[in-house]
Amino acid sequence: MTTQLRCEGTLFGVISDDFTTIEVKCKRRKCGYAPGVVILHTLSLQTGEEISTRKFKDPQPRKV
Repeated sequence: MTTQLRCEGTLFGVISDDFTTIEVKCKRRKCGYAPGVVILHTLSLQTGEEISTRKFKDPQPRKV
């Protein structure tokens, strides 16, 4: 089970099961953010260094 860092309405990050990494969502254009795109950085909790950056298409809610 992962640990989530959040307030009532916002997810700030997800800590891995072994507490070695944190995954955070980024909205910087320099990192590749644009409307319809989700950027996720994985960072080391020991060193603070970036391990990876992944880019995904933002899922759009289906209209019923």
